[in-house]
Amino acid sequence: MYEFSRAKVQKMGYAFLGTDKCYYSVPYHYIGKYIEIQYNKRVVEIYYNKERIAIHSKSQTQGKYITVADHLSTAHKKYMQWNDDYFIIIAGTIGENMKQFISTYISNYKYPQASYKSCNYFVKVLPKQHTFEELEKVASLCVEHSIFSYDFYMKMLQNKAYENHSKTAEVQHIPVH
Repeated sequence: MYEFSRAKVQKMGYAFLGTDKCYYSVPYHYIGKYIEIQYNKRVVEIYYNKERIAIHSKSQTQGKYITVADHLSTAHKKYMQWNDDYFIIIAGTIGENMKQFISTYISNYKYPQASYKSCNYFVKVLPKQHTFEELEKVASLCVEHSIFSYDFYMKMLQNKAYENHSKTAEVQHIPVH
């Protein structure tokens, strides 16, 4: 017996099935269109105007992205390589603190894939706007205070808190009289 759901194909080419909190790929030319999802315990079928455009085995694990590579546009195929290790390795090229920050940041998510867009921003976009040294110092602050949040990291970076932190660390203690 099938159940039914309606969804809009997201910008990355996936339809979200709320009952199992999973994302199923749809051919990229349906991005932005409303589709119907028919599913049971074993299979997920996706229809547009009563024509089946995708079929997947139903995921038994919440939060998964179920993907058929042919569904993705050339621009979106790069997302296929996104996983925990991908971001941790790139973060390591910035520095050990950034590596620690990204690793813990990902592990704080129930569904790690939900963190990947932010991780991409941390390791691909920010290095074009800031030096590795600045990014590493902010990551150091986050690790030191055990705060692994996007908002905290961005506030520390925007406020240049790493400059004040460095100066505080350099201040010598008052000698004993």
